[in-house]
Amino acid sequence: MSNATFKVFVDKMGGSNLASYKGTSGEIVYDPAIPVLKITDGVTPGAINLAFTQVSPIYAQISSNTNQIPANTSPYVATFDTHDFVSGFTHTLGGTRVMANFDGIYYILVGGQISRGAAGGLVQLADFWIRKNGTDVPSSGVRISLLNLNDTSVLVLNFVIPLLATDYIEVVQAVDNPTANIGLTRFSSLGGGPSVPSVILTIAKVSG
Repeated sequence: MSNATFKVFVDKMGGSNLASYKGTSGEIVYDPAIPVLKITDGVTPGAINLAFTQVSPIYAQISSNTNQIPANTSPYVATFDTHDFVSGFTHTLGGTRVMANFDGIYYILVGGQISRGAAGGLVQLADFWIRKNGTDVPSSGVRISLLNLNDTSVLVLNFVIPLLATDYIEVVQAVDNPTANIGLTRFSSLGGGPSVPSVILTIAKVSG
């Protein structure tokens, strides 16, 4: 095989915008956003993932420091504005979708800080579940009930799910009575500790 077959490694982390970079066929480029190695074909902007390339471990933890209180009984998709750790996933700050960059079996853990901001007296409910590629995932739902004004609790959702590269998940909440102001709530710290995010999503590849 001729040495001309092989191209020099091109590090685009501090150079051209990889999203629009086409290069010449056979260049190996690094995408720090995923992170992953890619190969150019001279045509496709952003290059093409190398099928054998995988960072290890594959995991992410993202959270939100925003109150997210549903205004009606329709499903509300949670947003995330903080990247605590992201490796092997794609997520846009402020967005809802967490996209896998590699095939595999994934473990998901969601912790939602739920509070009630309106007068109590009757039990009010909030449900949480997972969506995959815009479709509700069967058996992924959990429920919490709050009785009194300023009641707060942590709702925990855990699930194992297969994902292909470019599949995405979302966290969805819904309430039975929006006038009770029940939903994801951020709290300031006590005693100088860290603030309490309204929701934390942790996802990790466990197999495949």
